[in-house]
Amino acid sequence: MRAEKICGMNMNFQYFSFDYFLESMDSLNMKYLELWAGAPHLYVEDMSEEDVLEVKKKIDARGMKTVFYTPEGLFYPYNLASDNDKMRQRTLDFYKKNMYAAAELGAENMLLIAGRGYYDQPVEIKQKNYVAKLNVYIKKLKN
Repeated sequence: MRAEKICGMNMNFQYFSFDYFLESMDSLNMKYLELWAGAPHLYVEDMSEEDVLEVKKKIDARGMKTVFYTPEGLFYPYNLASDNDKMRQRTLDFYKKNMYAAAELGAENMLLIAGRGYYDQPVEIKQKNYVAKLNVYIKKLKN
């Protein structure tokens, strides 16, 4: 396996400072990062554009590159597959902010978590509803 196929990820460092994470990756000669965008490191709801740019400066100063960006979207209150319009819109807004942050950090990839429908709905209905909603979101995000 080539070294550029291996990324260090800060999720396992969530109880350490972001600087400590970068120092640890540097000590392991890691040049590629997958950034978990959760608190306390990169939660976009708590960050300004200047904060994101400061993170980028720290990464660049160490000669590292962000190749993947993973917003924390597994838990409440984010769910693209929700039947609740307000929750879906909140989730869309959240991912849109994260897309901008990912772009500022130079990430070429960003994970988008589909969410989940009700467990008592047939899978076919959930899939159909989700695909239809996702197509609407993609059109909105392009604007």
